[in-house]
Amino acid sequence: MGRAEQIFDDVLDMCEKQDELSLFKNFALQHLGKLNFDLGDYDVALAYFEKALILRKIKGDKELIERTNFTISVTATKLSLNKF
Repeated sequence: MGRAEQIFDDVLDMCEKQDELSLFKNFALQHLGKLNFDLGDYDVALAYFEKALILRKIKGDKELIERTNFTISVTATKLSLNKF
């Protein structure tokens, strides 16, 4: 596990354990997804993006939902291209 991933995992852990930070969990998930996307781990990235999307839908923030839907679409395309 790289240093950046460890930091995001720590942030995610704090968001899960401290109620006042729970609002930021979707950001931690989204950025863990981006990190894994950048590393070429598209399956892992997609899982994080999908978890972030669930939380963003609960929040009802249309802009964040659209961004995450876009990242899911791009990631799904990368996954399908890598299968060939």
